[in-house]
Amino acid sequence: MNMEKLSVLLRGALAEMRTLLFELRSDRHQGQSLEKLLTALVESMRARTEVVISLTVNGDHDLPEDVTQVFYRIAREALNNVIVHAEAAHVSIFTHNKPHRAELHIQDDGRGFDLQEVDAGHLGINIMSERAAKIGGALQIKSTPGLGTEIIAIWPGNEMESSEHG
Repeated sequence: MNMEKLSVLLRGALAEMRTLLFELRSDRHQGQSLEKLLTALVESMRARTEVVISLTVNGDHDLPEDVTQVFYRIAREALNNVIVHAEAAHVSIFTHNKPHRAELHIQDDGRGFDLQEVDAGHLGINIMSERAAKIGGALQIKSTPGLGTEIIAIWPGNEMESSEHG
């Protein structure tokens, strides 16, 4: 293993460790908006990697606390995966918040992977999917070897409320 690759792995491990330590103090991000949480996450990741990370937040609707926390944790897991595995140069994070629907998109230009060849025990993907399901949402993953990966978390909210407010 060459020194450059070792450096990348160490940086990724350090980023994960710092994020986990931050999570142990989870009271620090309770009650925060998704925009504030994602901004802090992006700034933290930028300080530890050479990957260019952009963040765009559309919609100013406050999401329920559980949705905010799930989207934050999915973004954190996805960014950690990008840093450790993807060999990406750029990552784009985009959110769109409406009163009863929200979407989180995380797209990288990394090496991608074949979804059919992912080991069933791949914890990151499983954890993100389980988290999305806990809020009644869904997780979509689009990836092509050599062309990067896009992770999309969608929270539909309450369909009855959504149809009332059209």
